[in-house]
Amino acid sequence: MLLGGFLAAALLAHPTTAVVHVSPLNAAGALKAGYSVAHRYDGARCQRGSATIGSAYRCFTPQSAAGVYDPCWVTQTTDKVGCMTQPWKHRVVRLGVTGGYDADPFAHVSTPWGVQLAGGNRCQFVPGSVHSIDGRPLRYYCHHHVVLAGSFDRSRRPWRVRAYVDVTPHAADATYRWHGLARVAKAWFGTPSRQD
Repeated sequence: MLLGGFLAAALLAHPTTAVVHVSPLNAAGALKAGYSVAHRYDGARCQRGSATIGSAYRCFTPQSAAGVYDPCWVTQTTDKVGCMTQPWKHRVVRLGVTGGYDADPFAHVSTPWGVQLAGGNRCQFVPGSVHSIDGRPLRYYCHHHVVLAGSFDRSRRPWRVRAYVDVTPHAADATYRWHGLARVAKAWFGTPSRQD
């Protein structure tokens, strides 16, 4: 009984990483409850293979200052997509697709779109980052000048990842200091889009 109580206390102290699957649209392509459209733009062209989640779209429109939205999901009709910029925000950018869809296949992305560390700091995946720290690719930028590099250790509960702090956040070249192994409380993955 004592051993069982000790194990239960240990599990509560270090819970398993919560995995959340995200899409602003339901299976029919309608906006889910709790999500709202923040902006609307037209003139978009989309390509399969979102760089952030793989199984959705990356769309471009000259009508928005942002220009590129990734990931995006096809709505009830193929002339519109709903895009999100962060997995934890329920604000959607709706794009009118007038330039069509590229026919490339969906890519596979196995890394989370975003994570929340045990202390509450949220971090977002940066596809194609060319920076590395101690030979490990820098993959996530977080609040408070924290970055995550290398792969997640998913064999432990909760997951762990190497964290660093940018000690020169306003300099042209960043200088990073080891911040320790960060515990991952939550990991967001994007769900697949309906296809065009």
